[in-house]
Amino acid sequence: MAQTPYQAALDCLSESLDDVMGGSGRFVLINGGLSIGKTTLLREFSQLAVGSGTLSLYATGSETEQSMHGAVIGQLFGNSELPEEAIERMAGLLDATEFPNVDDSNYQQLGAAQNIREICRVLLNLAKVKPVVICVDDIQFVDDKSLQLLLAVRRRITSSRILIAITEREPYPATWSAGHAEVVRQPHRAVRLELWPLAAVADTLTQWVDPATAERLAPAWHELTGGHPILLAALSDDQAKAGWPSGDTADAPPAVGRKYMQAVLGFVCRLAPQLIEVVHAIAVLGPDATVESVARITDINQNVVEQSIEMLTCMGLLRECRIRHPAAEQVLLASLSADRSVQLQMRTAELQYQRAASCGVIAKRLLAAGSIPAPWAVRVLRIAADQAEADENIAMATRCLELALTSAAAPQKIRMTSTLVLLYWRINPSVATRYAATLHGPLDRGELQGRDVIAVLRCALWNGDKETVAKCLTLLPKLIGPEDAHLAAQIRIARLSIFGPAQQGLPEFGDPARVNNEPWTMTANTLSTVLTHGGSAAATASAEQVLQSCRLDDLELEAVAAAIMSLIAGDRLDRAVAMCDRLIKDAKRRGLVTWQAVLTALRAGALLRRGELAAAAMQADAALELLPTEGWGAMIGSPLTTILLANTMMGNLKAAEEAAGIPVPEAMFGTVTGLTYLHALGKYHLATDRVLAAVGDFQTCGRLMRDWELDVPAFIPWRVDLAEANRRLGHSGAARELVRQQLNQRVPLDMRTRGVALRVLAACSAPHQRAAFLRQAVDCLQRPGDRLELATALSELSQVYQEVGELEQARAVARRATQEMRTHQSGVMFLVMAEGRAAPTEKPIEESADSAPTLSDAQRRVAELAALGYTNREISRRLFITVSTVEQHLTKVYRKLGISSRADLPTGPALQESTVSEQDYEGADASL
Repeated sequence: MAQTPYQAALDCLSESLDDVMGGSGRFVLINGGLSIGKTTLLREFSQLAVGSGTLSLYATGSETEQSMHGAVIGQLFGNSELPEEAIERMAGLLDATEFPNVDDSNYQQLGAAQNIREICRVLLNLAKVKPVVICVDDIQFVDDKSLQLLLAVRRRITSSRILIAITEREPYPATWSAGHAEVVRQPHRAVRLELWPLAAVADTLTQWVDPATAERLAPAWHELTGGHPILLAALSDDQAKAGWPSGDTADAPPAVGRKYMQAVLGFVCRLAPQLIEVVHAIAVLGPDATVESVARITDINQNVVEQSIEMLTCMGLLRECRIRHPAAEQVLLASLSADRSVQLQMRTAELQYQRAASCGVIAKRLLAAGSIPAPWAVRVLRIAADQAEADENIAMATRCLELALTSAAAPQKIRMTSTLVLLYWRINPSVATRYAATLHGPLDRGELQGRDVIAVLRCALWNGDKETVAKCLTLLPKLIGPEDAHLAAQIRIARLSIFGPAQQGLPEFGDPARVNNEPWTMTANTLSTVLTHGGSAAATASAEQVLQSCRLDDLELEAVAAAIMSLIAGDRLDRAVAMCDRLIKDAKRRGLVTWQAVLTALRAGALLRRGELAAAAMQADAALELLPTEGWGAMIGSPLTTILLANTMMGNLKAAEEAAGIPVPEAMFGTVTGLTYLHALGKYHLATDRVLAAVGDFQTCGRLMRDWELDVPAFIPWRVDLAEANRRLGHSGAARELVRQQLNQRVPLDMRTRGVALRVLAACSAPHQRAAFLRQAVDCLQRPGDRLELATALSELSQVYQEVGELEQARAVARRATQEMRTHQSGVMFLVMAEGRAAPTEKPIEESADSAPTLSDAQRRVAELAALGYTNREISRRLFITVSTVEQHLTKVYRKLGISSRADLPTGPALQESTVSEQDYEGADASL
């Protein structure tokens, strides 16, 4: 095992003591860096010497007592082990002696020499009785009077039994006197305590781990501690608390914890003020620390800094002018006073500015200082903010601008504030709104430029602030030109998607016909038609173009939202979800929290439309977690609508009640999102039997939709829901009239809305009409994939069949309803069967799934209609095949599935979409 420097030094001192015991005086000089263990070594040796039967005299030099004559001598000869007569004799001699300056080369001829010789004689006589060991710690702080005596004694110990052991600190101070140099000159033995070598560190680690593991751990431990025994001990305590590595974790880095950091701080607390200044400066400068830079920011002489760095390196704190570990660096920075920290950071920033460092590097110093030293810093911070924004480091960009604002001139403040608004809107719209509020005054005074107005508009749109939006839309045409067609199109889409096309008090932005051939303008015009005319092939194509071209920019969100809503309106639900997933992933990568939240809410809406209620509710909840409710502004209606609808439809009314209780801003009800929220609130009130409240919600929603020219059933089918509320109140005639209006509306109905309308129409029609309406409703609802609505229609159809006595058909349709309810996996409890109806014998879902692939597409279509209760002749008319062909298909289906009748047909989801003819709808309308 390799011997540590400490053990080697102790052995050397023991050997010298043996020499003294043999009659040969010795002088041993122990040197080394600060806190390397010199004092510990000297004390241990002193105790060892006492145990060996010597007379041990011990004293410690102190920087605070260096000007006190004879301070160390007093410690040495105040030893209680000295004979009483020796102590009295020494005291008398010392009092009678005037010690000259030790730098005087003629001091031996002075009158004090006789008394000095007498003192030495007393010591020599004592050594004849018992060996004498004189230990003096920190010789560099010993006063001149004591140095003279030590030097005189040292000259007389050659053939005596006296051992002098002195410690001194490296590196040597430049202010040491000739007396100090003379005392420590030419020792009999020189012992140097050094940082432990790698081998010694490895040997020490074998106390806790096996030799192979110690060998692997040693380099990292040596690098972290520099081989300093105190740091090694502290680090081993931290590692013991964390657990020693072994096996697969044998190469794990050392566990740096509280003990290590306390040891570092303990070193610093013992340093002289000048050394503390240097080590703090190095911690502040970090990788920029050099002798010159430390001297510049501390105003300490460069030579003194160099010597201080050498001393700190000998202590193991530094390696190549760097703090050895980030944790140590942080604890040193934390130990700085606030004022001193600001001062050093600002001086560092000024130094880096003078050396033409990058603005980003300088900005970090200014941010650490939290202050601006001169006007040049404002420009540096603005450039750094631009760079951070380009790198999508929004946190850095906002911090730079916020600090720059504290010292910027008025015009600069406007530009920086508008940038802050746009940056914060990406991560925290509530903060963006606070900054935007400071721009309202300059907006009214006409002091804003185009980008500044867009920043105000951005927040005003988000918060539904119609008055401010109107001001911005009035000003912007003068501030953006024809070359900004892309921006103009984005603004147009944003204005339409949030407020609709015909709200009073809001000017129309841009002339849709002005640039007919400009691609972005054409796309914006097409997307805007979705709110007024519903989905279309052209709108879907434009939506795809927008989603492929978007950059997740400041005013791009509304265009993206409009595009996704166009896909939803066009029943491209899978595509809408896929595009949301892609954009959410991109937004998450870039840290755009607002984008993530809005896109997650849109994805929830698509899932809701697809009938995946539980997933929709979870996604909407996730959207609210991304942004707190106050951060959503008027757009809070988007996730709340989905939460209300999904939980209401699942029967989870407690969760729906909690969502309904969340406060919403009044401005929300002036936006398109407010309409969807009103509709969802009405559905919730209807589910909780507050029918009159539901009627009020639906009527208000319908009135606003007509006023704003947004009366599109695919968007909000308010008439159908109002009809259901009227039916609950017993107003069947009013309910039928509302459904008639819905079915005959000039805007084409999507299949889902038509199916729901027909289901409601059946509920308020005569019994003999209900089956036909419900079969048509089922045909419509199979297309969108909303399994819950389909299951509800099937359940009602089954009940109608039972009421008219067609029990076999009722049984078959009930089985299908049960299967659809399970398939959509929303967690909704299945609607209670009609009282007294026999429960159908169900086969496991898995059985149907396994058997389905054995059927051809034609066989599946026939089997599906037969399971719904259609006769062979009705199936032949709907599928345009002969009755004989229907019978042949059914025979093959029975044989393949091993069943004997229609009642045993499996009830999986539709395998082929069915087509409903216009004649069917006309017949339905005519029957009103």
